[in-house]
Amino acid sequence: MTKKLFILLDYRNTFYSSTKEVAGSMNTSELKRLFKNRGYSVEIERFSNVDFHSDKYAGSFVLYQSAEDPDLRYKDYIEDILLGLKINKAILIPDFYKFRAHHNKVFMEILRDSSRFPLIQNIISEKYGTFDEFEGSFSGNRLPIVIKPGSGSKGSGVRLVRSKKEALHASRYIARSYSFINLKRFFNGILSGKGFKSISNYRRKFIVQNFISDLSHDYKILIYDNRFYVLRRGNRPGDFRASGSGILSFPEEVPDDLLNFADKVFTFFNVPFISIDVAIRDNEYFLIEFQFLSFGQYAVEHSSFFFRKGTLGWEKISEHPNPERIFVDAVDTYIKKQSQAKGS
Repeated sequence: MTKKLFILLDYRNTFYSSTKEVAGSMNTSELKRLFKNRGYSVEIERFSNVDFHSDKYAGSFVLYQSAEDPDLRYKDYIEDILLGLKINKAILIPDFYKFRAHHNKVFMEILRDSSRFPLIQNIISEKYGTFDEFEGSFSGNRLPIVIKPGSGSKGSGVRLVRSKKEALHASRYIARSYSFINLKRFFNGILSGKGFKSISNYRRKFIVQNFISDLSHDYKILIYDNRFYVLRRGNRPGDFRASGSGILSFPEEVPDDLLNFADKVFTFFNVPFISIDVAIRDNEYFLIEFQFLSFGQYAVEHSSFFFRKGTLGWEKISEHPNPERIFVDAVDTYIKKQSQAKGS
């Protein structure tokens, strides 16, 4: 039986990303050809062309992407389309929760907490929707701490604070969202005689995490099924952050325990691909952040090898990477595994 698969493009006709050009995209014609060679019937559509009157999506696989546009406005639109497809019984790859966690550190940490997966619980996060909530509950007993905006990449906006005063200042700055509606309500309250209760001017969500000290670098690991691409990221001089530093290298030897940790995380989340940021201190592994779609492809496109677990352990495999083939192989293997699991 032919498997039906849809690939959804954004308004720029792009799908996922590529470092080959600015705002680059995977080659969707090549994706379609490769999927057809594996027995899929493939349709490529824009998000805006999804027809919710049609029953063609029911039971079909849907590959889609996310967006990191300012204020996440287009991502919000994509969310509407994906929920509509779920109503129409489409099979989203990855599932909707994984999409929700993209560019959304609050929900990413909710996924971590809700997973009950012991291996990744050594990062402890508090989640806030307003500065007011944080100010009312923060005692200053757990310092230093790291404060991160609800969205962002490359370490943007991330602050390390060592005092209560710094924590309140940083969180207040991150959460700022001034609204003129308060002024309107103030005057309306005076004129009506009903009084006035302001909304917060600090309503951008953020997270507060425990600080992992004494780190000089971390690892970004991209996993596509059985291919593990490892990128070492050095910290900026005098900075605690490795993300966005630009100090990058491809280590030809990495600890087996690092790859084993990455493999366990990948297996637990049950996805075709994943990007994880991992730090190591005193032989303890920390999953700093994780993404399930629309993550950067630098580690794949610029690496000349990957790691794979064989019968005798981990081995380094040389290759000239073909991102489209790697992507299709991972999705195809994932779909086959899910079908086998349902049939067992």
